[in-house]
Amino acid sequence: MATPWTPEIRYRPGGAVSGDEAEEMLNAVRDKPDGVLRWIMRYW
Repeated sequence: MATPWTPEIRYRPGGAVSGDEAEEMLNAVRDKPDGVLRWIMRYW
């Protein structure tokens, strides 16, 4: 997930993300045991 990301992506207008891209981002956040949210809960 992190590989195709660029800083410019954050400035795309609302609705510019496809359903597949949104699902991929959500999966990266909530994936167990290696998701971003799990890491934040554990180490932050």
